[in-house]
Amino acid sequence: PTAAASSVCVAPWPTYPESWIDPHAEEVVAQWREKVQAIRNLRAEKKVPDKAKIRPFIVTDPETRLRLLAGEAFLTSLTDSESVQILTGPVSRPTGSAVAVLADAEIVLPMEGLIDHDAEIARLEKNLGDLDKQLAAVRAKLGNHQFVSRAPHEVVEQQRSRAEELEAQRRAVLTL
Repeated sequence: PTAAASSVCVAPWPTYPESWIDPHAEEVVAQWREKVQAIRNLRAEKKVPDKAKIRPFIVTDPETRLRLLAGEAFLTSLTDSESVQILTGPVSRPTGSAVAVLADAEIVLPMEGLIDHDAEIARLEKNLGDLDKQLAAVRAKLGNHQFVSRAPHEVVEQQRSRAEELEAQRRAVLTL
């Protein structure tokens, strides 16, 4: 051991040996983090009340399932879930479930009893109206020959990508 510095403020940053680096562990924790983020995003997108205890399930391959099972307690507590099931193979989704598709898994959040369906329909209709207004404005710009010919190429491309993004969001809302 080295001698301690007189103060934490002037102490050198701690170092550790290269042998402590575990790429496998980092990869596993990154998978846990990705699943936690996806579940939290689903919860936020669907406006599930904070106090509601959710029961998401993750459908994945057997190898990823083993990695996720090792962190099941973390997944449950960090998503404020009643339970998190980690399954393999084809699984039937409950009607009206929210779904997030990841590279190595599918997150399914059954919505039964979690939200007010009438309020959710009204919110989606409002969201669709907002998207239509934004899309109309972008299409009007792109339909204006003067804008397209005079604006810098980057700005025109930005508006085109914005139109594509809005159309994708609109399609997503319509499928709900």
